[in-house]
Amino acid sequence: MQKPNDEIQIGLQDIAEDLMLEITAEGDIPARTIPELTADLYGESIYQLLEGRSYEYELTGARASEYSLRARTSGVVVPSKKTGSRGRIVPNIFVGRLVVDVIHTANERTEKQIALEVVATKFDKTEDKSYRENYRRMLEDITDHCTDLMMQVNTPVNQYLEIDYTTDSRTMYQRFCFVKSFLETSDFEEAILRIIGNPSTTWMKDEVVIRASQIKRINRSTMKQLIFGSRREDCSDSGYLSDVGLTSLPYHIQSPVRRESTDTAENRFIKHVLQEFENFVQQCLAVFNRSASYGYAASEAKRLSEQLSSFLGHSFFSDISQAVSLKLNSPLLQKRSGYREVLNRWLQFDLASKLIWNGGEDVYEAGKRDIATLYEYWLFFQLYDLIVDKFDLEAYKQKNFEHLFEPDEAGLSLKLKSGKELIINGVTRFASRNLSVRFSYNRTFKGGSRYAEGKHGSITTTLRPDYTLSIWPASYNEDEAEKEDVIVHIHFDAKYKIQDIQQQYTESDEESEMNKTDIEERKGTFKNVDLLKMHAYKDAIRRTGGAYILYPGKVSKEFNGFHEVLPGLGAFTINPSLYETGISGLSLFLDKIINHLKDRTTHRERIANNSNSILKEPVVAYGTQLRPLSNDMEKQKTDVLKTNVLVGFIKTKQHLEWYLKNKLYNFRMNDDHGTLIFEPDVVQAKYLLLRESGKAIATQLFRITSQGPKVFSKAKLEALNYPRPTKPDYLVISIEPCNDWDDLKVNYKKLEEYKAKTDTGNYKINAGKPFVVTLDKILRI
Repeated sequence: MQKPNDEIQIGLQDIAEDLMLEITAEGDIPARTIPELTADLYGESIYQLLEGRSYEYELTGARASEYSLRARTSGVVVPSKKTGSRGRIVPNIFVGRLVVDVIHTANERTEKQIALEVVATKFDKTEDKSYRENYRRMLEDITDHCTDLMMQVNTPVNQYLEIDYTTDSRTMYQRFCFVKSFLETSDFEEAILRIIGNPSTTWMKDEVVIRASQIKRINRSTMKQLIFGSRREDCSDSGYLSDVGLTSLPYHIQSPVRRESTDTAENRFIKHVLQEFENFVQQCLAVFNRSASYGYAASEAKRLSEQLSSFLGHSFFSDISQAVSLKLNSPLLQKRSGYREVLNRWLQFDLASKLIWNGGEDVYEAGKRDIATLYEYWLFFQLYDLIVDKFDLEAYKQKNFEHLFEPDEAGLSLKLKSGKELIINGVTRFASRNLSVRFSYNRTFKGGSRYAEGKHGSITTTLRPDYTLSIWPASYNEDEAEKEDVIVHIHFDAKYKIQDIQQQYTESDEESEMNKTDIEERKGTFKNVDLLKMHAYKDAIRRTGGAYILYPGKVSKEFNGFHEVLPGLGAFTINPSLYETGISGLSLFLDKIINHLKDRTTHRERIANNSNSILKEPVVAYGTQLRPLSNDMEKQKTDVLKTNVLVGFIKTKQHLEWYLKNKLYNFRMNDDHGTLIFEPDVVQAKYLLLRESGKAIATQLFRITSQGPKVFSKAKLEALNYPRPTKPDYLVISIEPCNDWDDLKVNYKKLEEYKAKTDTGNYKINAGKPFVVTLDKILRI
């Protein structure tokens, strides 16, 4: 990294004699000028600013007031309201080549264009590393996914080395960026150097002319030349030759000689690949040179072309002939270091050079590097791989991403685009439970969703998280799961702009911190806006279990709503890197999510089931007031809608006196009239209301103190002086007077349960039969 400067000065003497553009950093942030050699090496401008910072600019000179500065990207250059020659440069999350025009104010004519480089810093404190490595790392990862996983298993063994190139200006820069992303890597350069340093070789046979006396080994060809060769000399005096019939020998013969050669099929393939790469880049360069707006792209293509030419200019390739066909089943190409990497890049190139990505327009418009959008796209593939692996979605492992591509008039189009929904789903069979899973990119949750509709949606406004993971029991389809409240949505949002998650999550309750927050809200600079968006997802989107930020940083946060992993909020760090992205933290979190959802006994699921059961009940017609509850009942959180009251019958005054004295009440057994039926509502009853014969108003309320009814025989009741028992056995409960409500009067004949509906649809009065009502019905005033 170059040493930062406090100020950048750019001479504009070609416009006016002493005109100068001065850019000064605000605060202690750097503005820098790097050497031209370094800028050319990386294809950058020598004038460099940092993303997320702000700078002041001023045009100086005698005629400075005649000129102003304007950027092609709106909102980055903010002129002063007093004079157009001053202002501020605020890149925010803009990254890449920032072209600014020096405008003659009088006639709005562009006098000169100045290229500034806005350098990314969020991935790494070292600006150069963050900008030059991490951005390219993300683009290369996307290219790898878009090409490696598009390769079908039935790729032909033999391919003719011919590619149909296109020079369509709308898509050429996208294709160039895909190809450039893997050609400019150190891995590719190292692979070429390994091949040159340790190439594959083969033994070749050459014919050379030697003297007959130099023959070392006799074979059929040598013997023919000895017998029939011309220009012979007499050797009749050689007895051993005469013995075999040779009286003369030729002066010279041709003899085979073996030599080691690098002109192999594999090396011819390497040479052809580099030539095809160079040809593609040169065609791109020709397209870029035809348009002034592609000047930055042209410089990139020129630099890459020079790099490829330097490879081909090595003496190693001068002795290697041109390739005609490629045999992909060559073990050396597939396994040997160097050759294997180039083969992989060739297969990628064949696809990447035809690939169209409509969403890529948001990422790399010529010169611009929208790193925030690229980070969102890159995260999609990271999460995609993670979800497919965690839930073992075998169908997507076999599809090779083909569901993410579609034929396009200009080639093969990648469907991934901000604002456009993409879905993967499937069923995972765990030992304890089968779960359905749906992973969505840009799923929209429509606003104004009503609970009674039982559909996915938002209570308030329409919301669209970047990524949504929805999980539910496989015994339901998705619509049923929404209606029955058994589905859980977990949302993730890519937040590249977050610098430090600690600023989003403040645990301090000091008044000074709260006052500072209030001031930020009024100014519109509130730092916690991303955190509040996660709260919005969690609270507004129905059946949401959690919402989490994904950002490039170092600190992860996880907050549980109660004591289980869901519901929750938080943030996870994921950084573009060749070796360690940090996604392991999110991976462990998903393991906890899966273990949580596999377990049917979690508090979250029980709460959801109870809530769904309660919300299915008819809405109470409010307006009629209830009698107040006692303090003890309030503290016990008594649910008057779930507290049951048995309504019994008093035959005579003597029976009532016996109930009060013995604190017992009995029901008949084995008798259709007045028999107590053992149902859950009966067993769980907490109160007993007794209605008296001949009276429409019931006033006798008792609290049931026994755990359940007991069987008393007729003889036992007689021993307790029960008035005239007639049945052999009775069911008996223990009771005590309840005085929680003074002057209680219940018109039991108005209770719905007092009338029993018959099979014919008519109603029959339960004159002497016991029945059950809920406590709220007898407390209505």
